[in-house]
Amino acid sequence: MTNWPARLGYLLAVGGAWFAADQVTKQMARDGAKRPVAVFDSWWHLHYVENRAGAFGLFSSFGEEWRMPFFYVVGAICIVLLIGCCFYTPPTMKLQRWSLATMIGGAFGNYVDRVRLRYVVDFVSWHVGDRFYWPSFNIADTAVVVGAALMILESFREPRQQLSPG
Repeated sequence: MTNWPARLGYLLAVGGAWFAADQVTKQMARDGAKRPVAVFDSWWHLHYVENRAGAFGLFSSFGEEWRMPFFYVVGAICIVLLIGCCFYTPPTMKLQRWSLATMIGGAFGNYVDRVRLRYVVDFVSWHVGDRFYWPSFNIADTAVVVGAALMILESFREPRQQLSPG
């Protein structure tokens, strides 16, 4: 694990870009999307939601005195583990490093919301007509899902063979 400054710079650039995009769009949602705004009327709206539960409403039945410490501890552990993985991933594994930095930026974006606001701002709403609604989400959620999906895809790739000299 050499060249800590370069690894930190990479993490700050990639993860920081996702974090900044998340925080800026959430502020825009807080400032202006108090009523739904149609992007594509039949399936995509911007709709401000204060999500006090976890993903897909997990732990919504738990009292806040249990839910918030759980989110703080588990969120911090996940972020620290992801940072550790990012720093120990070889520079040659570019997609994995990008995926980890992306997930860190997203996880940190939602973590900051939980600590600062005691809820996560969600604002993207996808639906099919009036029948099926996907739970609202945000840019941080997108970063975590994209990063995880790319890591899964990367795991199916065959490792590259090292060419031996001569």
